[in-house]
Amino acid sequence: MIASLTIGFVILYVGVLLNDFILKNTSIVMLLFVVIAVIIANKIGNKLWYGIGSFILFFIFSSQFTIFLGEPEEIQLITDSLVLQGIVALIVTLILDLIEK
Repeated sequence: MIASLTIGFVILYVGVLLNDFILKNTSIVMLLFVVIAVIIANKIGNKLWYGIGSFILFFIFSSQFTIFLGEPEEIQLITDSLVLQGIVALIVTLILDLIEK
């Protein structure tokens, strides 16, 4: 359980780093990493909620990190990005659930 949540979190964080530093603001890369993180976390944990769980951990970390260390205008940008990532994580989980049934 902890391994799948941690690996999903790390993949999400790598996606953000790639988006910010290498592939300047390409949202498709970040969303692709959300899909990859959800699929891998679910496969490692053998349950569908691990991908959502790793996203929730990432959401809490990112929002708190931005609130404490970011600038005020960054809070709205990160919130918009995290909401979009959360929607993608939910859609991927629903699709995986439909495929497994």
